[in-house]
Formats: sequence, C-alpha cells, structure tokens
Amino acid sequence: MAAGFVDIDHLMVSVADSQRAGEVFERLGFTATPHSVLPGLSNRLICFPGRQAGACNYIELMSLDDASAAPPPMPELLSPSARPVSMVLGTADIDACFADLQAKSVETPPPLHLQRDWLLPSGETITPAFAVLIPRPGQSPCYWNVCQHKTPQHYVRPEFVTHANGASA
Repeated sequence: MAAGFVDIDHLMVSVADSQRAGEVFERLGFTATPHSVLPGLSNRLICFPGRQAGACNYIELMSLDDASAAPPPMPELLSPSARPVSMVLGTADIDACFADLQAKSVETPPPLHLQRDWLLPSGETITPAFAVLIPRPGQSPCYWNVCQHKTPQHYVRPEFVTHANGASA
C-alpha cells in the first residue's frame, strides 16, 4: 500500500468559530462532539460509525484561534475560513508513512504526536491521542495530510455517531 494509507480518515473544514459551527450542524440534526482545544486551534467533529482499522470517519470543523501558537502550516492552511481545506488520510503507522513520503520526495516535517482532553457533558474526560503529518502546501492539486489515531475508540462512541437526522456516513 503506497505510503501506508488505509483510507480517507476525515475532511477538515476551516471555520471562523468551531463552537458556533458545531451549533449550526446540531441545528441540522447532526451530533457534534464537545469543543476541543489544541495549540492555537480548536475543533468540533461530526463523527460517523463506519470506519476501517486505522481510520475514523468524520468531518472536522477546525478554527484558527491563535496563529502564533498553531503548528505550521496551519495558519496558512486555515485562512480564509468557511471552506474545506484538507482531505486527511489515515495510516496505521505514521513513522513508516513518514519514511515512505520522504523517499518519494514529499516535503513534510516529522510527525507531530498530540493528545487533548475532551470534557464530555456527562463530566467524563477522555483523552484522544493521535499523530499527524502536515506536508508543505502546494505539492499536489489539493491539500492533504495524514493522521494515525492512537485511541480510535473515542471517535465511535454511540453518543458521537448517532444523529437525529439519521446520517450514518
């Protein structure tokens, strides 16, 4: 499998305010995950149950909250808002994927290993952990990046993947 991609993991959409964008989707009958904060960024997800090993299935509503704290090239990528910005590919082995992309002359810094806390309405805190490769923009006709979920079970919780409008994928 080229570069170790297993599937399209999710679509990243740039929004001006991730909390508000999630509220809009909730009015449309989708369930949005709680607001989550990363360095310089925040997001809410619209998760779906169908996933393949090594990939999840969701729409990420991502906002740039502090350009000086966000990892490169996220400030460039997320501006302007109100548009899809990245097709995120899933991998089961981010380090092997990085080595393969380097061998293919794809310019990308080493993987970023991240985690964040989600405080759920129940009071429970879960800690999704993942690694991402963020290639330099402009190397392909559309932008893409790569994600390895270390805790995929957090994305397929029944309360996240059940939507009042019946959406399932």
